[in-house]
Amino acid sequence: MRREKQASIAQPSSGGMVMLPHSHSVEQTGLCQILPTYLHKEWAYIMSDFYSSLFDLETEIRPLRANEEILIYGAGGTGRRVLLALSKQGHKPLAFIDQHAKTRSVEGVPVLTLADTALPRNATVIVAVFNRETNARFSDIKRRLDDAGFLSILSFEAFYLSCPDDFEETFFWLAKPDYLKARAEEVRAADELWSDARSRNIYRSQIRHRITGDHAGVPEPEPEAQYMPRDVPLLPEPYRFVDVGAFDGDTLDALHNQKVRLESILAFEPDMRNFQSLVKRVRAHGPYAPQMLLFPCGVGRSCDSAVFLEDGTESSKALKDASPTKGNRTMVPVIALDEILFGFRPNYIKFDVEGFEEEALCGMRKTIEEDRPMLAVSVYHRPEDLFYLPLLLSSWSCPADYYLRMHGEHTFDTVLYVIPQR
Repeated sequence: MRREKQASIAQPSSGGMVMLPHSHSVEQTGLCQILPTYLHKEWAYIMSDFYSSLFDLETEIRPLRANEEILIYGAGGTGRRVLLALSKQGHKPLAFIDQHAKTRSVEGVPVLTLADTALPRNATVIVAVFNRETNARFSDIKRRLDDAGFLSILSFEAFYLSCPDDFEETFFWLAKPDYLKARAEEVRAADELWSDARSRNIYRSQIRHRITGDHAGVPEPEPEAQYMPRDVPLLPEPYRFVDVGAFDGDTLDALHNQKVRLESILAFEPDMRNFQSLVKRVRAHGPYAPQMLLFPCGVGRSCDSAVFLEDGTESSKALKDASPTKGNRTMVPVIALDEILFGFRPNYIKFDVEGFEEEALCGMRKTIEEDRPMLAVSVYHRPEDLFYLPLLLSSWSCPADYYLRMHGEHTFDTVLYVIPQR
C-alpha cells in the first residue's frame, strides 16, 4: 500500500481525545470558539510542519485557459456534468473519450475511443470519473492516458476545485478551495484524535487531496475490509448490531459471508424500494441472526418526519432544506434511537445515511454514552464530516480510540471506527 512519508509523531494524551468540558457540547458551544483553548501546544508544534504550507496549496489549482483544447474522459453522468460546467465557461470540448459508450455523440460532442488518432495529444484531458469502483482508480486511468501520449491530465476533483460555482450540485465532500482553510482549527484538532499512524496518514492525505485534487499520496482502498478492518482492534463478537442505512442488506450479507457472529440485528432503511430489496434479501439468504428486526424508517435527532429523496438506490437520502434537488420526494418517519432502544444494548452500530450521520448520532447520544458500543460512521458524504464527526463524538462522555479507514476509490467509503475504551 502506498503511504506518504511520516515524521515520528508522539501519541496524543488523554486517550486520543480532545478534552472539551462535558457541560459544553459541540452543538451548543461551537468548535471554533472552544478548540484553541484545548489544543495541546506541543501537538500544535508537531503538526506545524504538515499544516504550515498545506492551505497555500490551493494556489496551485489552475483554471482552464481561454481557447484551451479540451477532451472529457468518460461520457456518463459525471462527463455530462463536466460538459455543462465547461459550457458556462464558454468552452466546448473537442470530444469525449469513452471505451464503452453507447452513443456516438453527447450534446453534439463526438464520442471517440482512446485509440482514435483524431484525438489531439496536446489537449487537456479532464477525467470525468468519480465513484468508488476499482475501475475508477485515477492512477490507472492516468497511466493509460500517459501511455497514449496525452500530456495534460486533470482529475475530476482538480477540475471541480477550479470552478465549483459552475456546477449545479454538490459532490459529497468536495467544497470550494478555501473551505478547509476557513475551518483550519477543527481540521488540526481532529488530527490529534487518531490512534494509529495509518489513520493519520489517511486523514492528512485526504485533507491534501481535498485542497488540491491531486491523487498522489492517497492510499489504495481496501473494499473487502469495510466494517471489519483487520488492523483495527474491534470489540469481540458476537455483535448486537444496528444497521443505520441498511440499503438492500448488502452490509448484512457481507458480514454473513465473512462469518461474523451476530447475536441480534436492528436494520433501518427509509427508502421503500430499498426496504423491499432488504426484505427480499433477508428472506433469500437470512436470517443473519437469531433475532432480527427490519424497520422502514429513517434515523435522526428526534422522532419526527423528514423530506426524503427516494430513488431506490444507495444515494437515497433525507433532505435538510428545500434545495432544488432532482428526484422523487416523499415524507418518511424518522426515529431517534435513544427513544426506542430499551434493553437492547447494542455493541456495534453502523451509520451510512448519505449526510444524515450527525443527526442520527445526536439522536442516540445517551445510548452511545451509556452502552458504549463500537461505531462505524461514514465520513465522506459532507465536506465537514471527516473532521467534525470525530470531534463531535470526542466531546461526549465516551472515551474511545479513533481509527480511519478508506474502502473505495476517490476516497469514497471512508469510515470512522470508534472503539470504546474498556
